[in-house]
Amino acid sequence: MPVACDTAHGFIFVKLDPGRGEGLRDYLGESYRKLVGYPFDAMPTRFSWHAEIRCNWKLLVDSVQDIYHGIFLHQRSTYRQDELSGLAGQRSPQRPFAVELYYPHRWFSFPRTSQRHHLYGAAGRPVALPPGVNPTRSDNWAWDGHMIFPNLAILVGSTFWITMTAWPLEVDRSLFEMSMYYPEAENAGQRFYQEFGKCTLRDITLEDLSVCEATQSVLASGARTHFNLQDQEIVIRHGHKVVRDWVGA
Repeated sequence: MPVACDTAHGFIFVKLDPGRGEGLRDYLGESYRKLVGYPFDAMPTRFSWHAEIRCNWKLLVDSVQDIYHGIFLHQRSTYRQDELSGLAGQRSPQRPFAVELYYPHRWFSFPRTSQRHHLYGAAGRPVALPPGVNPTRSDNWAWDGHMIFPNLAILVGSTFWITMTAWPLEVDRSLFEMSMYYPEAENAGQRFYQEFGKCTLRDITLEDLSVCEATQSVLASGARTHFNLQDQEIVIRHGHKVVRDWVGA
């Protein structure tokens, strides 16, 4: 079967139906433009994981683009106790700096916690960021998240970048793949932090994946017919709207 192949920022994209639709850069749109100048090639140290997860692929995508859950699900793995005390009682304790919805993709800029700062800030020499990355230029910034429809997430920071992909195998079974990239370590301290960050990211991701499987069991039971998505979850709402549009087209 003939397929089309093109590249963007060093990523190779395959299009199964080469005779339909726009070219790759037009398809990526604002996602492509925001990443212009980001030095992906300056961070060649790679760690990767993959796992078969007992859930629908869309739950895996939701777990990456849900910003609201961090303080609840990851409170022991990404927050200090004094941070939790300071955030207690706030109406929106974990809010992105910015969110942009550009059909069919999504983007958000995410704040750091003390744990994220220590894990990634000491992992290597920070790279120069182009205007499209951390556009608010916040000192409390952790990363930007690009959700590329249908199943690719690219997270970019100043000392790391991450890709996550969800591949459907069955209606309730998916393959989850994740890779993390660092600059080459210049000393033993940076190398240690890379190993520590790698293992911590693995454990945080396992927390996410366990919730995905639990959510799938709830969906399969039929006990709930609807899930309410509030404004903090607007990125998820947008993602499901795009899926409905494409399936119904």
